[in-house]
Amino acid sequence: MQYAQRLEKISMRLVWRWDKLLSSKVFGQHLSDIFIASTASFLSKHYVEQEWRRYHTLFHLDRMLTEFDTVQDKLKHPELVEFAIFLHDVIYVIGQKDNELKSAHIAKHWLLQMGASALTIRRVVRLITVATTHPKSPKARLTNDEKYMSDFDLYGFSLSWDSVLGQARDVRREFSQFSDDEFRKGNGEFFMRMLQKRIYFTEHFAQYEVYARENILRLLKNMDQVVMARPNDKRL
Repeated sequence: MQYAQRLEKISMRLVWRWDKLLSSKVFGQHLSDIFIASTASFLSKHYVEQEWRRYHTLFHLDRMLTEFDTVQDKLKHPELVEFAIFLHDVIYVIGQKDNELKSAHIAKHWLLQMGASALTIRRVVRLITVATTHPKSPKARLTNDEKYMSDFDLYGFSLSWDSVLGQARDVRREFSQFSDDEFRKGNGEFFMRMLQKRIYFTEHFAQYEVYARENILRLLKNMDQVVMARPNDKRL
């Protein structure tokens, strides 16, 4: 299946899922169809229509949500986690340090329109922050839901080598304005920081720890295969 066909299929599935989520009793069963459609359109505009995005796309969301489905019974507030997954990368501009704050601001704005409580808003903002900062210590004071949120976001490191390499090269394409040396240095430092801590916080994802660490070490040893990616490479 070609890239465009896969993207369309995932997009349709996630639009249906977003509609179902916002229609649940947690967010209020009386949200207008116009509100649900407009927020879905906003998400699509940012995750799909921004052509420079190569990793932070609907494919990344779909992967996170697939893992979410396997463990949602272990979450205290699964609907809030699912909502945070949809919003956590909605604002993503290379080189900007306030992406998470802007994404959280949009989540807060939408939740206020839904009539969500202050506690619900704080929980979602925390989930988005955790997913984008990934606390360094396994002793960090995180709720169970926040631990899972971080693990969902990093799950991709534990996949097959071909998948991990492909993701790394997509990140390189996003950082196309940086030179190979700049990207090699910055990405290498990120990988080293990852190896200095436990990658996964939850017992469920602990089974993937060894695979993720092996893949990150392999990326460090094969950075030439990563930096060779170019933004105009044809997508399959």
